[in-house]
Amino acid sequence: MKKREIYSLTKEKLGKIDETDALFDNDLLNNQDATSYYIQLAQKKITLATLESSYADKVNKTEKALTHYVDSLFSPLGFQVRLQKEILQITFQNAQEKLIKKPIIVYKTSGEMTHPLELSSGTWSTEKTVKQLTKEQSTITAEQEDKQYSFLVLRRSTFEVVNINWIVFKELALLLFNSTLILLALLFLFYRTYQNLKQQQKKISQLHDAVDNISHELKTPIATLKVALKTIQKQPDPTILPLWNVKWNVWKTLYNPCMKVTKQMQTSPLPLIK
Repeated sequence: MKKREIYSLTKEKLGKIDETDALFDNDLLNNQDATSYYIQLAQKKITLATLESSYADKVNKTEKALTHYVDSLFSPLGFQVRLQKEILQITFQNAQEKLIKKPIIVYKTSGEMTHPLELSSGTWSTEKTVKQLTKEQSTITAEQEDKQYSFLVLRRSTFEVVNINWIVFKELALLLFNSTLILLALLFLFYRTYQNLKQQQKKISQLHDAVDNISHELKTPIATLKVALKTIQKQPDPTILPLWNVKWNVWKTLYNPCMKVTKQMQTSPLPLIK
């Protein structure tokens, strides 16, 4: 999303560049001059190499100024932007002939593009006569003057934000840092909670073991007391009373700690863990 936002802003600023500005050295860029060259190419008066060389000369003349202008637009934002416009195809429609074999660069900023994105594209159609384009008539017949030359030109502009990844990283660094801190805090809380749960589980396990042991130990004195009571009821025996007293003390010794634990659990019960 951040990249789309940066690309959208870049397109908006680049879209305001006016090709009629003197910055571009308009020869070969405005439609009339360009059409004149295309007619000469179609008439074989110049070669494709000559046309490519003419455009290359214009690129060299405008590259430094264009680079400075584009940098002035994006330096305050911290963007490093490259711009390029090229002619993809020139079709001489009279003969349905393609006049160029590879794209021709019309203008560009310094540096090569590695991952260009399309800024704009379109076709330009022109239909002119030699008479409409030149006043030199000494070597041109009337028939040649009035002949219509029709061309279809496909053009495309591309751009690249060279440091896009660094821009995104800088703007999202604080968010990434805060997210990392929150993640570490959550992991720490999870660890402490896990340790506390283990301790509580251990205490509950010990409590269960104690209760099991106490209940087991209580069975013996209770059973003894019950037998002694029945014996006294049937036939009093002086030896049974001391035994009864001993078992009573044992039962009381086991009972009192159990009651203390029960009271503690009532005041601050331990969490149940399955």
